Amino acid sequence: MKSTIVPAQVTTTEDKIVGSISVTQLILLVTPVFVGGISYALMPPSLNFSLYKVFLVLILFIVFGVMAIRIKGRLIMEWVLILRTFNARPRYYVFNKNVVAHRDITKDSVVARSKVKRNPLTIKSVLPHPSLVLAKELVNHPGSRVSLKLSRKGGFYVLVSKSE
Repeated sequence: MKSTIVPAQVTTTEDKIVGSISVTQLILLVTPVFVGGISYALMPPSLNFSLYKVFLVLILFIVFGVMAIRIKGRLIMEWVLILRTFNARPRYYVFNKNVVAHRDITKDSVVARSKVKRNPLTIKSVLPHPSLVLAKELVNHPGSRVSLKLSRKGGFYVLVSKSE
């Protein structure tokens, strides 16, 4: 089976129906006709002339007609959609670590933490583990020799030996 690649220039061009009117413009211009016909048939008084139906269809013709105008190769409808998405974007980006993957903070803990004032000068004393005390004694002993080596993967080897 033979397959061909369609260039991007071919897929991005708009089809023209009559003159310079594209399919989107034609749909925009025909929509008020259909909505006017439906409103004429369904809104009271049914199938009778009424002034509010004329104003509804007239307003639709004006709005959809303006949306079908081209400016710089794009329809005004496309410009409105671009501006709407631009204005709908978030203005402030906040990094939130309070997700299930990282940690779970409930509203109660946030309220309780906000009420408690922390003193930054408070220092908690933590008793070291007995093996850490032994290691400190070995390192600080005047007769011991300490050698440090880095591994290939970034590890750190500490060798403490007694020198005699």
